[in-house]
Amino acid sequence: MKEPATPGFATDNMVKVTKSSEPASKHKPAETASGSTVGLTEKISSDPTSKPAKEIQQANDSEDPIMKATDVKIMAELAKEPMAETSKRILTESAREAGADVNESSTDTKPEDTTEPADAPTNDLNQKAMEEHAKSPMSGIEVRATEKSENDDQSETTVDSAAVLAEGNEKESSQENNLLQLEVIKKRLPLTDEQLAIINAFGHAMQPATEETAAEAARRLDALIPPLGEEEETGDWLYRAWDLMVDLVISPDSTSHVQERLMSVLENLQQMAKGTIMIDGEEMRVWKDLPVLNEALEPCFKDPTLSAQPNAFTPESVKTWLNVTAFAARLLGAYYCCYYEEAMWVMRWVLEEEPIATPGFGECRIQAACAWIAHGSRPLLQWALDKVGHADVPRRWDVTALKDRAVKIEVNRFPAGLLYNGPEIMCLQRWGFWIERFEELGNNGPYIGDDARKAALEAAESMRMLERRIGNTLSTQ
Repeated sequence: MKEPATPGFATDNMVKVTKSSEPASKHKPAETASGSTVGLTEKISSDPTSKPAKEIQQANDSEDPIMKATDVKIMAELAKEPMAETSKRILTESAREAGADVNESSTDTKPEDTTEPADAPTNDLNQKAMEEHAKSPMSGIEVRATEKSENDDQSETTVDSAAVLAEGNEKESSQENNLLQLEVIKKRLPLTDEQLAIINAFGHAMQPATEETAAEAARRLDALIPPLGEEEETGDWLYRAWDLMVDLVISPDSTSHVQERLMSVLENLQQMAKGTIMIDGEEMRVWKDLPVLNEALEPCFKDPTLSAQPNAFTPESVKTWLNVTAFAARLLGAYYCCYYEEAMWVMRWVLEEEPIATPGFGECRIQAACAWIAHGSRPLLQWALDKVGHADVPRRWDVTALKDRAVKIEVNRFPAGLLYNGPEIMCLQRWGFWIERFEELGNNGPYIGDDARKAALEAAESMRMLERRIGNTLSTQ
């Protein structure tokens, strides 16, 4: 986007976030209190490949009249026994006959008591399991169960397309819940349906962190915006959407990952040409100009080191301020919003004034200045290069004092700190002074720790590297 003629002002033509326990299934054996398996008999009796134990005996056994009588008796008992006892009898008979333990000479063997134990209500249990399975929302899932041991079994599942979709929605909800757990969002609870839909759209871009998810998040937001013909409603919706995004950014527990993903969403939104609306008498492009985004973020510029409130400087307020600064610097670096003025004030307090001795203030200010350099140094240097012809503007120069009104000088005045004696505009002289001050603070700056010193030196080096890429600077080498 083309840089406005007077960056930093609100009138600029730029717009300053399982495996569930399966309910018992008719496909899966259930266990009774006594440890017997329910549901096997039905499987055995219906499967043509499953042979009764008697059929796998040697041929000479099947010819014995005593064994034939035993077969008839067993089959009659099987017809009236409960399923669990039937399974047990089949297994018992198989083991007994395979071991040739049957006393064929005796026909007076007392029949085994087939009365169902009182503590094994297998018929009721099996019926209940079948009813639960029929009512279960997971009944579309086909389960193949294999018994690993008496107390340890594993099952592998084959999931139909509906279950896959449900699983995808569950994963997405989990990702979106990460944003819903941010401190600032929790303070908004309960959320409206609109707020939830907007946060869910942004949340779609969080994981996996791909171009595809960012593009899909942008499409979801685009689908939520009211018709552009309803300008007042559309403008209000845009502000509410950006306000939620800002909360996702500035929350003390938010991360740089959230900021990076939201920037990807904004990049994709800008590529969607939806139309134009009038905002405060100015025609704005949706989504190219990101209308009213600046208005949503601007109230958050509250430096806790400058607050008159005695308890304003807290770990939470510091983290919030640094998040605001970093995101604003990203927006400036991408030329989405025109936060030149905000950057100038931070750089002045950090680099053009004497360090402040209040505990924590120096570290907070250094980190804020480094964020502007890390994400927004290119627009600042380009701005300085655009003002090369004004490097000789006198200190305390005021554009309204010019007598020659025919000459339009596009320059903004920003008061200088006590340590800087150059022109009070963004110029190469001021840029070079900042580099030197970063190096001084990094080498022996007072009231700051090692991490802040290291960050200051890295900021100075990145500024010099940018100079070498762009060239034509006045800073010392």
